Amino acid sequence: MKKLKSIIAAAVCVSLAACSAATGFSGNEILSDSVKRNKDVSVTYNYADGCREAPTAYNSFANTVTGFSLKLLRKSYDGKAMSIAPFSAAAQLGLLANGAKGDTRTAILLALGGELDLDSFNICCSYFKSRMENVGKIARAQETGNKDENKTLTLDGALFINDKTDVRSSFLQANADFYGDDIIRYDFSAGADKLEEYTDGKMTLSGDENMASYCTLSLSDLWLNQSLSCEEIPMQSQRARGIMKYTVNNPLKALFIMPDGDFEQYVKSFDSAEYSKLLESVDYTKRQDAVIPSFQTEAQSADLAPVLEKAGLNITSGKDSDFGNLTHGGEPSLDEFRCSVPSLSAGNTGIASAATADSAGNSEKSGDAWIFDKPFIFILADNETGIPVYISTVE
Repeated sequence: MKKLKSIIAAAVCVSLAACSAATGFSGNEILSDSVKRNKDVSVTYNYADGCREAPTAYNSFANTVTGFSLKLLRKSYDGKAMSIAPFSAAAQLGLLANGAKGDTRTAILLALGGELDLDSFNICCSYFKSRMENVGKIARAQETGNKDENKTLTLDGALFINDKTDVRSSFLQANADFYGDDIIRYDFSAGADKLEEYTDGKMTLSGDENMASYCTLSLSDLWLNQSLSCEEIPMQSQRARGIMKYTVNNPLKALFIMPDGDFEQYVKSFDSAEYSKLLESVDYTKRQDAVIPSFQTEAQSADLAPVLEKAGLNITSGKDSDFGNLTHGGEPSLDEFRCSVPSLSAGNTGIASAATADSAGNSEKSGDAWIFDKPFIFILADNETGIPVYISTVE
């Protein structure tokens, strides 16, 4: 990134809409504001505080979250174009596990892959999330010599709790140390406007609920080259082929994966084994001519509880779930688990949340160019572990 300014001039832009700040809620309602993160990186593994060595369980974490992400894709896909932010959902489950007891905690960790105990998941999640959110900011500061407070990627989460519930300080501390989400306690029956403002209208509650979880993704970046019609890094399995691109400001790679056979059947069977074959096939010394037409992904704001139930996890039933480690007295039920993902459009001029992308130009190239003229999977993934932060089917 020594020539960042010249790269930016020739690059394309990636942007996903951010969730609102916690406007409208008072300081007394935002419980997380009163609890500070432990600055000891041997406890929190927070990248922003100077941690540069991943936890020992990080490989297992990568495997387990990637497996969960692809399961979420398979269980969410119903034959129509869709988008998900799988790591955001995994992080929200990790936070909720800190408030869960007994079988409920066990079930959440099992749904996340079952390889890690909660302590290990917490510190790995802290390292991954803080690295995603801060590596670009820190790199820009080192490049320019100026401190830059603007993040180019955020993985936002919030837990809304009805006013009658007394939240445990241990849960608030675990959130501060490892997740950094907004924990907001207010009167659901009287706070509809504040919730709508916070979530940009993506979530509403009737007032009878006990607790609701919300997560979303915000991203702004540039491609390392300006075109979606050029030579790219190829990858291929026996069932699909694809190309890989890198971003400038975030530790992300973009994967465009086009199956050779039936698209729906491929998505329904797209698992960690197939994903690994594609990533392992990458030869960084090779390039492949490719043409990707302009495309737009689907905005999603869905309650993921039914999808998680398909995957064997039912946490929104008060009778079957136990969040007794979250509050003093009573056992609050989780009534909604919502993840919001904005629409994304792409073309030669860039990728943005507004549908303004120009045409990708020529739809053909001479020679052996790979023409993406059939449905494909679009993934934004961590460039080290391959953990997906954004997945969309483009049809």
